[in-house]
Amino acid sequence: MVVVLAAVLFVPWLWGWIAGSSRFPELTGAYAVGFRRLSVSDPSREEIFSAAEGDLRELMVSVYYPAAADAQGGPGRYGDAREIRKAGGAPAFLAAPLRPRRVADAPPFAGGAGVGKAGAGGRFPVLLFSPGMEGPVLFYAGLLEQVASHGYIVVAVDHPYTTGVVTFADGLADLAPLADLGRIGVFGHSFGGRTAAATLKVDPRFGVGLDFDGSIVYRPVLEQGVEQPFALVYDDFDPPYDYLADKGDGVRAWFGRWEGRNRPPAVAEASRDFRTYQVEGLAHEGFVTDFLILRRILPLLVGRDLVGTSRAEQVIPALTDLVVAWFGLHLRGKHSDLLEDPSGVHAVLRQGIDTSEWSWD
Repeated sequence: MVVVLAAVLFVPWLWGWIAGSSRFPELTGAYAVGFRRLSVSDPSREEIFSAAEGDLRELMVSVYYPAAADAQGGPGRYGDAREIRKAGGAPAFLAAPLRPRRVADAPPFAGGAGVGKAGAGGRFPVLLFSPGMEGPVLFYAGLLEQVASHGYIVVAVDHPYTTGVVTFADGLADLAPLADLGRIGVFGHSFGGRTAAATLKVDPRFGVGLDFDGSIVYRPVLEQGVEQPFALVYDDFDPPYDYLADKGDGVRAWFGRWEGRNRPPAVAEASRDFRTYQVEGLAHEGFVTDFLILRRILPLLVGRDLVGTSRAEQVIPALTDLVVAWFGLHLRGKHSDLLEDPSGVHAVLRQGIDTSEWSWD
């Protein structure tokens, strides 16, 4: 009887603790956030990775956007079970308690009191986000919904054939009137970060870029740099990837093998505004912000060796403010003290390491 009573009392308490610990942080921007997953295809491009004849290039995108202030509803399930299981290496039910603040299929923002101006014609800048290799964009929801709450349309791309699993859905975005395609930026993590640098090089429509801990390997960028403003944000390890110590690789051996740079001279010299930042206590996978939230309830599964020692409460606001400040400066003309004195705003942020004296030969 005592055991039964204890179980009756303990289970609700446990579920309440899990629910509270897995709830995403309150949105820090002025806007509610809507969320849609859309399948898009390009009829002018064949799919080069498919063996099937006639396949066209098709992508699955997740769109976070400023929504109507009175948008009702909830996030629904966190993500597709196959995506969670494949990318996270754990049963899907472990991520079931995660509760983002976004509202699925919410009506787009259409003006109203109490929020800042969207921009010309009520439109918002657009940011393209690319995840790390084999990682689905759903694990970055904690960051992307925060950025959207500050008045950005964030289009996050799941890349078929490089992401572990991509689940396609039907539907077309009805967000075109909201998007200001004259103000576009690009950012990403790891492989997605290095892709951001390459995107700036090949597509001048992107006016500014940011790279979360991705080593630049695209040769035209290494040799010529990019003209657009570009920022590199590293974890708390030198060189950028902490697995070097485990593998016994030296700095020169790693850079020689991957032809990567963490502060390419050509980029620093060619860019109109080049800056580097670091996040204290963060490991490479800590930029996958939802891992930090999962760590609250699954500390044995999501350990310090994966995400580092900094907590979600520290990292997510810091990364949000850094992204908003960086793109706000170059897409909206808004200046922020954070870019000049990051540690004065967030204790876990600091100016990046200076590798200008390193030899790249």
